[in-house]
Amino acid sequence: MLIFARILYLFSVALALGCIIGFALLTGRRTTPIIDAPEFIPWTVIGLIFSVGLAFVAQVLGNDLAPHLPGGRKRAAVPSRSADRAKTARPFAGDRADAQMVYDYITGQGNVTKEENGRAYRRWNMAQEAAMTPQQRARRDAIANLKVDAAPCRLQVLVPPVPSDSWVGGNPSLPPDMPWPDVDGKPARFYAQIAAHHLPPDIWGWQGPRSGWLLFFGGDEEFGDGLILQTTELGQERERPYGQVFRYYRFGRYDDQALQMMGDQGLQPPRWPVKVVPSDMETRRAEIAERLPGQGFDLSNEAWLPFDWPTLGIFVSELIGQIHWDLRIYRKVTAPDKVAVEGSRIAALDAVLPSLETLAELIRRRAETTPFTLAERDRILQPILDLQHDAPIYDNGVLKGMGKVRVTGTLRNSEYAALHDLRARHVYARDPDALHPPVRALYEPQWQAIAAEEVITMGGSAAKFERDDAVMLELVPSRLFGWTFGDLSNFAILLGKGDLLDGALDKAQTVNNHGL
Repeated sequence: MLIFARILYLFSVALALGCIIGFALLTGRRTTPIIDAPEFIPWTVIGLIFSVGLAFVAQVLGNDLAPHLPGGRKRAAVPSRSADRAKTARPFAGDRADAQMVYDYITGQGNVTKEENGRAYRRWNMAQEAAMTPQQRARRDAIANLKVDAAPCRLQVLVPPVPSDSWVGGNPSLPPDMPWPDVDGKPARFYAQIAAHHLPPDIWGWQGPRSGWLLFFGGDEEFGDGLILQTTELGQERERPYGQVFRYYRFGRYDDQALQMMGDQGLQPPRWPVKVVPSDMETRRAEIAERLPGQGFDLSNEAWLPFDWPTLGIFVSELIGQIHWDLRIYRKVTAPDKVAVEGSRIAALDAVLPSLETLAELIRRRAETTPFTLAERDRILQPILDLQHDAPIYDNGVLKGMGKVRVTGTLRNSEYAALHDLRARHVYARDPDALHPPVRALYEPQWQAIAAEEVITMGGSAAKFERDDAVMLELVPSRLFGWTFGDLSNFAILLGKGDLLDGALDKAQTVNNHGL
């Protein structure tokens, strides 16, 4: 029967080739001495279709019969095995057929039944077990019995900041002779530095370092290689190598000049001191954080005004950027009753832009040479706050007339409030007393509420990442740090159980849980 299937397949291939050649020859001549070409062409096409059908039938028939007939390749590829043979000088010599059968079954590449796969898998496992040395068997059992999902410990962010030898965000402190680590050939991203002696003894199944500091790094991708370093001394704070600064923040419609005023380090997550505390709480992000930034924005309140050169530069740059954005919208107005009045607003804003752009350049130069004072800020800022222009007044889309509005009113729609918050966090996390008191009074209660609700951890279960590894560090999207991962996902640095037992901290992996 198998031979018949193969003959049928060869016949169908020959028939198909004959039809193709005949079709090619006949279409080159309208008639031949024997037949009329136009009448023969449909029969050629039918023959070609028929041959393809025969080939398909032969292939299916051959595949179904091959594993079950003498001479079928699947039967001959599975040798019998015993434990005694597995202990010979070549214990894995005959395992390739079993391993291939299991692989074919998993990938669907072969005609392997479930029963055949089960038998091959058991034989293959028996061979592996018999070939193991006592040391290998002990290591396997140690990995299987290692429980790394005990209750995690919490890294409690300290607001207000107090001195601590552990922190998240900012820059690491590396010994002088330790180069900045690489991941995938690029300078790694730094996430946290934790004093290991603060960790509870039962974390990670009583395994892992308990002295010095653990430094956590990741690569440019959230799924890939990670790195954990252990140092015995703090060393000095080190910035990521120049030109490779990773901006953790995902910006919206920010003006480029405003970002330049922040500087590279100003766009990094602030360095928040943390305290390691026992906890049975799962990681979670602070929902309250989504409601706080920009709440109650009011430029008549001193707390919302610029408090140093970077925030003053951000104020003017964001105002310029927002006016340009608004002008693009106003110029799209086509309704006849609105074109004239919008033209008046467009002209007024166009007239303001040159002076604002000159002022932005002046602020950048003054920031390099002159200490910031509130008196100097008010001298520069007050004329801007007083700027007004004519604008149409609408009520439910109906034009009610013209009125005076402040140019700075458009900042409510800009990213100024978010950058003001970001800059304030950097200053506050380094030295709370250095932050302008009204700004501190505005933000400190918000940051305390976020720190109380937000939970970042070490240890615990990796089930949410569909892994059975040790969770060395787990972070969440955070307003305090300014970072986000995936689609509001948790981010973790994991270490396999075997690597944890071996102390191979450099084999860590980074993952996120896709926002689940």
